[in-house]
Amino acid sequence: MADTELILAEVKALLERLEELMRQGRRVPWSRHVLVDEEALGTLVDQLHHALAQDFRQANWVLDDRRTADETPGGSLPTEPDLDPGERVREAEARARQILHEAEVKAHDLRQGALEYADEILGGLVQELQDIGRTVADNRAQLKKVLEGARQRTTGS
Repeated sequence: MADTELILAEVKALLERLEELMRQGRRVPWSRHVLVDEEALGTLVDQLHHALAQDFRQANWVLDDRRTADETPGGSLPTEPDLDPGERVREAEARARQILHEAEVKAHDLRQGALEYADEILGGLVQELQDIGRTVADNRAQLKKVLEGARQRTTGS
């Protein structure tokens, strides 16, 4: 299996672990939100960053090979005798562009998903806090009525 395929398999496995972490999270009542272990989530995100960094490094290696080829006499990388040097360079450049594009898409999707998840959690938290605030205010108002009634009974007796 090529390095890129290994990296893709690692990223896929990490995303599956992320989904499992979300499934195992506690549901926030009256919402679609889930509370997850912050440390476990951070660890998974760090591992995804590491895996994607490997993809970026691999793409940079291909680009470095291209630069080396441009700097060598004859302008090509050492190649197998039956391969056209220009074709080899074009293949390397195309693969580098593909790897970079895949890594950028993965990074964007991961970043977007993390931002959406954080926004969803914070939105649910805001709603929960508003509900709690209303409940506290209602309970306090009821307590004031009870307290006022008790004062009237003690002064009226």
